[in-house]
Amino acid sequence: EIQLSNNISQISYDTFLQCSNLLSITIPEKVTSIGSEAFRECSNLSVVMIPDTVTYIDNFAFFLLFVFAHIVPPKNKTLTIRLYKKIGFLSR
Repeated sequence: EIQLSNNISQISYDTFLQCSNLLSITIPEKVTSIGSEAFRECSNLSVVMIPDTVTYIDNFAFFLLFVFAHIVPPKNKTLTIRLYKKIGFLSR
């Protein structure tokens, strides 16, 4: 798991693009947005924990994940996430 700084407020476009060593990640509480293709092609990503502070996740943030990741969205929100040629709807 990658440990992110608690001081970041967003995960920008292609931050972890093709990061095959990334297995799981817990997004810090101060993050409010996850940009397009932030986790694109993270071929081994299997767990993503997203805090309630995140109010925006781009539709393509998790684009082209080849394994199904366990993505825990913020409470009381429904996310539209485009995975590998499919669209998934997640809510908690």
